[in-house]
Amino acid sequence: MSNYTVYFEIFGKKMRHDVEATSEADAKRKVAEKIVYREVVEHREGDLSELLPSFEISCENKYDDEGLHKILCDVSEASGVTIEQIAGRSRKRKVRTARQVYFYAARLKKRWKDCQIGDAIGYDRCTVIHSYGVVKTTLGMKRPEPEYAALANRLGIVVTSP
Repeated sequence: MSNYTVYFEIFGKKMRHDVEATSEADAKRKVAEKIVYREVVEHREGDLSELLPSFEISCENKYDDEGLHKILCDVSEASGVTIEQIAGRSRKRKVRTARQVYFYAARLKKRWKDCQIGDAIGYDRCTVIHSYGVVKTTLGMKRPEPEYAALANRLGIVVTSP
C-alpha cells in the first residue's frame, strides 16, 4: 500500500484528498466512491451521470522519494507525532515543531528542492524556507528551545552555537 494524493475539481472547486491504495487506479476509484457517491449525493438530488465524465482526477504518489519518507518516519518516531499529524494543518506546538524539524532535516540533505520537500506532505516551498529559518535560528541560540534541541539531538542533527 502506498500513500497517494488525489487532486480533483468538482462544482468548480479544486480539492485534494489523501488516500492509501495499492495503485493509482485504486486511489482514483476510492476517491470517486467517497466523494462522488457519498458527499455529492447529499448536496445534490437527481441523476449524477452528467458529473462523471467531467470528474477529472490527477493522482501522484506522495512518497515517491524514499529518502524523504525515511526522514519523515525518523522525525515521527523521534517526536512521538504521527506522520498524518505532521502532514496535517495542526498548529499545536509539538506537531508544529516536528513539522519544522522535518523540513529542516530534509533541507540539510540538499538532495531535494524546497517545493519537493513541501509537496511530500502537502505544503508549499515558502513554508519549507520559513521553517528552515526558524529551526536554524532556534538551534543557533545560546540556549535553544528544549523541544527543538531534544528532537534535533534524537535525529543526530548537530546543534552548533553562534
